[in-house]
Amino acid sequence: MKENDELRMFKSLMPLKLIALPKKKELRQITLQRIAECFTASREYTEQEVNEILMGVYEDYVYLRRELVEHQYLKRTADGRRYWK
Repeated sequence: MKENDELRMFKSLMPLKLIALPKKKELRQITLQRIAECFTASREYTEQEVNEILMGVYEDYVYLRRELVEHQYLKRTADGRRYWK
């Protein structure tokens, strides 16, 4: 996978702005990993804080949040109130 393939998924890297979430599994994983870097490993986040971070990255932040959890880049409590990396 070329770095250019990954970079074309983003409108900008600083601040991070996603154009579209890739359909190809490998590229999707790389993209999600890059987005997960927006979160600090030793910190716990509320759902609102996660949403605020992801709103700046991608229009469909709810879908993006779900993907990050599903692919285990973020973990959350059963009630969805707390998230962590």
